[in-house]
Amino acid sequence: MERPRGFKAKRPASFGSISRILLNCSSALLLLLAPLSAIAKDKDKRPAFAESPQIESENGVLETELTVGPHTIEVAGKKVTTNLYNGLFAPPTLRLKPGETLRLRLTNEKGEGESTNLHYHGTNVSPLAPADSVFITVEPGKDYQYVVDFPKDHPQGLFWYHPHFHGTTEYQIGSGLSGLISVDGVLDPWPELKDITQRFMILRDIQINKHGKVPNPPDPGDKTNRLVNGLRNPTIPIKPGEIQLWRVGNIGADIYYDLEIEGHKIYEIAR
Repeated sequence: MERPRGFKAKRPASFGSISRILLNCSSALLLLLAPLSAIAKDKDKRPAFAESPQIESENGVLETELTVGPHTIEVAGKKVTTNLYNGLFAPPTLRLKPGETLRLRLTNEKGEGESTNLHYHGTNVSPLAPADSVFITVEPGKDYQYVVDFPKDHPQGLFWYHPHFHGTTEYQIGSGLSGLISVDGVLDPWPELKDITQRFMILRDIQINKHGKVPNPPDPGDKTNRLVNGLRNPTIPIKPGEIQLWRVGNIGADIYYDLEIEGHKIYEIAR
């Protein structure tokens, strides 16, 4: 869970800059300060960074649908057939504010007869149905209407959603079923920063066997593909001297990420 630290916009150095952070099934909010002279290496050989879709609340309610089903996609130059939310390896980021309600219909169209559900990882919400109950079962061909109330004092920050169906949780996450939840408002006390570029970054890996499938169970010691929003080593644009807010979530099943950015200053403001 993220909790903002004492941040004064005019003196970001009060955070203390860091050169690297380690993330495992967690998230962090980072202020990134680019040097006055840009650093670029082999950018023409790398894919351009792309955001995942963002769905925001309206009039105090975020209403949306997620459909789980098999899709064939290309990941890191390899084709893989796997279960995804709405056909996306980087599924929608759900954005709402403290005191609002998430109404999410989950539909299970899995082809191999596997049940699923949703868990709202790190959030301070009810563990009872129809909210964050891990005992909800959504069988193939069925759907379920989640109603999750976020209390008015809910911490702002980055959280994530994923299946928590007992016995297959690791495999379902490892195959691509996880996404970000942003409880917005962390920068509201500092209007000086309201117009800076904000980026949502999904860190997740996927193993692909010779048959173009995700092994079940995944092997934490085997070769894998580490990705940012479904892309391998993308180019992330930033202007010389610019400040950006990066919302970074490691939402994979097993892998740690050791993050470093050469020649830049990073201020970790929440985790």
